[in-house]
Amino acid sequence: MATAPPPGDAFIAWAKAMPGAHCAPAALRPWTHAGAASSVPITLTGKLDDVTVPTTPGLTTVSSGKDQLYYGAGMAGTTAVLNAGSEADESSFTAVFAAAPKPPRALVALDATPRAGHVGIGTTRATIERLLGKAHATHACGEDIVRYEPRNPVMSEAEIWFFYRAGVVAGFVRYDAV
Repeated sequence: MATAPPPGDAFIAWAKAMPGAHCAPAALRPWTHAGAASSVPITLTGKLDDVTVPTTPGLTTVSSGKDQLYYGAGMAGTTAVLNAGSEADESSFTAVFAAAPKPPRALVALDATPRAGHVGIGTTRATIERLLGKAHATHACGEDIVRYEPRNPVMSEAEIWFFYRAGVVAGFVRYDAV
């Protein structure tokens, strides 16, 4: 019998249930193992490094492995914070979604959610577009979904996704890999 990939079936299903995320599964691929293909167009920006997301300390470990693969999660009220990373693969993934469904088991209660530089949950789309440039959005699941990648990549992969509801950030995802 095959075992579920980290972070496990229940947590993968939970991540896929984040508002808007099931309409852009590629945004959560480091957590859900979805494919990389997406209908959300890529907007190139020269300022992707202006929106880095620090790893949130103290998350509940959901899964970890010998290859230093780590999945952690936490809740700040009804906002979910998901993290995945691998020292061996030199990758880092953080997702933050407001109005998250109840997690499959109790997670650490966080005092605050991480921010991507100066932006986070509730930041207006206009503010982000002043910082990163006007974006090409896809409207799906009642949200506008935007994907930025660096114009001149220095890493193998780097991207940040924004999920806007009524013109403000309802979720964001940052993924970097060498």
